[in-house]
Amino acid sequence: MFYSKYILTFLYLFVVALFTYGGVAHAVLSSDDIVFGEGSITIDSETLITTVTQTSERMVIEVYEGFGTSSEETINIVQPSAESILLIQDLSGDVSEISADITAEGQLMLLNTEGIVIDTESVITSKVILISDLIPSEDELEAFYEGSGPFTLFDADTDAGGIVCKGGLRSSDGGTIILVGQSINVEGELMSANGDIVLTVGRIVDVALETELISNVTIVDPILSALPDQVDLITIVGSIISLNGNIYIDLYHSETIQAESLNSEGIINAVQITEGNGQVFLTDNTFQEESETGGSSGGSINLFCILLLAVSTVVRKRSLSKCIKI
Repeated sequence: MFYSKYILTFLYLFVVALFTYGGVAHAVLSSDDIVFGEGSITIDSETLITTVTQTSERMVIEVYEGFGTSSEETINIVQPSAESILLIQDLSGDVSEISADITAEGQLMLLNTEGIVIDTESVITSKVILISDLIPSEDELEAFYEGSGPFTLFDADTDAGGIVCKGGLRSSDGGTIILVGQSINVEGELMSANGDIVLTVGRIVDVALETELISNVTIVDPILSALPDQVDLITIVGSIISLNGNIYIDLYHSETIQAESLNSEGIINAVQITEGNGQVFLTDNTFQEESETGGSSGGSINLFCILLLAVSTVVRKRSLSKCIKI
């Protein structure tokens, strides 16, 4: 009876702890995760505030225990300047589920080949935000740190990935928001001020690092197949708002891919304040693969119920491209 009492007490406390903490993911970051560059990481266990202090212009963090965060956490990233770049790559093999607020002073890149989900509780604010399920090779990482470019990202797992934004992404004045991946789902809000918003679907892309701020990506190779159970390559049911900037939606995929290109029931708002801004660019490029049956038709762009508030809409034309003008 004596031992049974203590065993029952232990089991009770274990169950309470499991239900209290078991469902909450926390970002596990330490200074040991810094593989390129100089800086430090501190965590306040009481306030759940993680402070990443970057002292070199570029820094790379590789996380093997997962970059999942809870809504109770806050991550503050201190950087030398607005042009500084911090790259965080999740190598855990699981999807990054981010619920914390993240604030960076410079440019922030979040990468995970298994996919990234920004939950409804999360707001990420930075000068430039780049989120992708495409990743670099080790040689590319070293070249990135040394400052040479372009910076190439590729799809390391064609059966997993995707970017889902249920929360908020906000670039500070003059910055850019860039989402790159096999699929993009915007359920929350993307907002930039005096900067562009870029949504890109492709298998291999080059990220331009020649300028002070990352502003765009170039698709090198198309995606050849959709993710399992994927219906649309890009889905927009939330809002994309660029104040005095442009919005670019760019897809490059196989003509026989079993998914629609773009389905939007949300808000795309590009507001012109100065000349050259306030435009929305939609480009759907297809790649024709050789096949015995001759292939089938490509995807389609479905923009029903969309509220498009742009002064003008411009479509870029390329070879083998299918462009829709609203």
